[in-house]
Amino acid sequence: MSDRFAKSARPYTIAASLGVLALLIGGLIALRRVPWSVLSGAGETLLCALGGALIIVLAEGLRRARRSAADQAAALRASEERFRIAVESARDARSRLQTVTDLTPAGMARCSRDLRYVWVNPQLAEWIGRSVDEIVGRPIQEVIGESRFRTFLPHYEAVLAGHRVEHEQQVEFAEGGVQWISAVYVPMFGSDGAVDGWVAAVTNITQRKRLELALLEADRRKDEFLALLAHELRNPLAPMRNALEVLHLTTPPEPLLDRARAIIDRQLLHLSRLVDDLLDLSRITQGRIQLQRTRVAVSVVVAHAVEVSTPLIEEAGHRLEVCLPREPLYIEGDITRLAQIIGNLLSNAAKYTPRGGRIRLTAHREPDEVRIDVEDTGIGIPADMLPHIFDMFVQVNPSLDRTQGGLGIGLTLVSRLTAMHGGRVEARSAGLGEGSTFSVRLPAVEAPGDPLQSAEPSVRTRQRRVLIVDDNVDAAESLSMLLRALGHETRLEHDGEQALIAVQTFDPDVMLLDIGLPRLNGYEVARRVRRESGRERPRLIALTGWGQAEDRRLASEAGFDHHVTKPVELSVLTGLLAGEPHSDPAALALRAS
Repeated sequence: MSDRFAKSARPYTIAASLGVLALLIGGLIALRRVPWSVLSGAGETLLCALGGALIIVLAEGLRRARRSAADQAAALRASEERFRIAVESARDARSRLQTVTDLTPAGMARCSRDLRYVWVNPQLAEWIGRSVDEIVGRPIQEVIGESRFRTFLPHYEAVLAGHRVEHEQQVEFAEGGVQWISAVYVPMFGSDGAVDGWVAAVTNITQRKRLELALLEADRRKDEFLALLAHELRNPLAPMRNALEVLHLTTPPEPLLDRARAIIDRQLLHLSRLVDDLLDLSRITQGRIQLQRTRVAVSVVVAHAVEVSTPLIEEAGHRLEVCLPREPLYIEGDITRLAQIIGNLLSNAAKYTPRGGRIRLTAHREPDEVRIDVEDTGIGIPADMLPHIFDMFVQVNPSLDRTQGGLGIGLTLVSRLTAMHGGRVEARSAGLGEGSTFSVRLPAVEAPGDPLQSAEPSVRTRQRRVLIVDDNVDAAESLSMLLRALGHETRLEHDGEQALIAVQTFDPDVMLLDIGLPRLNGYEVARRVRRESGRERPRLIALTGWGQAEDRRLASEAGFDHHVTKPVELSVLTGLLAGEPHSDPAALALRAS
């Protein structure tokens, strides 16, 4: 090789070889494209001498650099493609969102912290009465007006404080007049974590509100109907009850007549309780029952409940056992309602126990409660019915053979009245045919300082002059017959104006006054009597078929001393004539409430 190089190492050959090397280093030609004529002889030897190894290294580095640049260019193109796809996806999502918000029936808006509309959908713009372009970017106060803005401002301030806001109110739409809306405001937060505005969603709920008002109106009409029904049922019940009491007092004992009277008595009691239960349920549902709370012995409550339930229990031939502890137990509540709770459980046991069964009532003290159990040997309760036994209109066996089944509201009343006294009621049964046990738990209280009087009022009272005013002739005459049989002097009137005259001529100690009188109603009669005669005499007793809370309030405002509903129990009536206050729980157990 050295000999060849020495013979052919001409200047132009060396120069040509160096030029090829420069081109190789610059990457402008590939090694395989170098003319072999250049690399022959002295040139080939020169290239080898100058460092063929260096050429190879530089060529490999250049190739790697070119590959890296190509890879970076490819990655850049891929990144640009991903960015393009993301932009298009965002554009599509925004377009879809715009379509949804444009088509939704709700009004939607994005508002800024400085109380401007950033964006609104067409529905809200339509309700406001302006185009979207006329709203976006403008102050809310300017768009909706000063008056409406002041109404909404507290809600705006709350959402800008970071709270989710929901409210309902009436607003006036551009078309359609005043409408009900439901609005939800959700705060939006900036990158610094501070609230920079909110998103609002507004729904027109006018139709829903109309339906709600219609339901309320229907419920009001239902209550009015129940009150009217009770009034109309009580009117015939009153003379029947009075006439029956007259028969008890005036006819000599005779087995057949006694049995007939007992049947009428039981059925009158049953019908009266159905009427009372219907009204009580309506009043409890509406929150219209006010409890007259007092500390009372459990034995007194049980005595009242047993008295009311005994006719039904005896009719079915059941044996009732009452087991109370020697140490008196005390609870706090309305004695009338407490007796109604226990009485309903006893009546329920009597209805659902086959003839000749056993009913057992027990009471005992637990740490902070008094527990009263009513146990029977009746038809029992299936396991799947136990969770629903206190629901309204639920009956364990509503078949035709359960003729004493009632309306299915007695246990509902028990549950709700117990809850009103801060207690609870539970039902247990091993299943059909295994009987059942109902447990009422009420908060226990300590014994009062003075023992309560006996729960039994005396039917003997001194003679009274009683003016009876009722446009129902049968009711008035039967009541008069009953009072005369008890030794009282009576006078009858059938309208309000004649009643006022009778007050002057008859000078009654007591007036039994119906409310729905012709010519002058009972309220007005009471007001005039109070103006003319003062407060002491006569004692005014509203004896009426109207027993709602509003009726009692109106009676009190008119000057009545007492308000009782027809038919009135004899013990209640004699207590009122004797001057015993009907609010005394140990003296009278009024069904009216």
